[in-house]
Amino acid sequence: WRHPRNTGKHGTFRMFATERAMYGCFNTVDEFAIGLEQRGRCGDLARAVIQSPEGYAHVGKGLAWYLANVMDCLQGRHIHLLRTETLQADIDKLIQCQSWKVDNTLKHIHSEYSMKNKTFLSEEGRSSLLNVVKEDYRVTSILEKMEPHCSGPMLL
Repeated sequence: WRHPRNTGKHGTFRMFATERAMYGCFNTVDEFAIGLEQRGRCGDLARAVIQSPEGYAHVGKGLAWYLANVMDCLQGRHIHLLRTETLQADIDKLIQCQSWKVDNTLKHIHSEYSMKNKTFLSEEGRSSLLNVVKEDYRVTSILEKMEPHCSGPMLL
């Protein structure tokens, strides 16, 4: 979404030098994912945006990054995960569980950009990327076990 090759305002808004340099190395998500295991400047940049994300560079800011210092506080709490992949279904479930009377139709804004369909990920890229985000999957697994079955107050 933030790649400089995207047209419109999405591309370079508030982009830090490390992120800009990284995008100069990789034109696609697959190139980036494979680059995570490469030596040299581009591989170092790819790892830097994952391991030490700056400012608005959210590439490396997954669940593990956001929840690193609060996981202990979540034990025993009921939470409800809203996942990007199943967002509408997750919202529908939350509304049903809480018996809320609200319009749950998602509005899609900023969803058109030139690289929207540039999502190919090779097996090599997928393997490399999964290795880097394994902590996010571990945290997600913990959080999924904390999801209630429509009972009691929830932490969103």
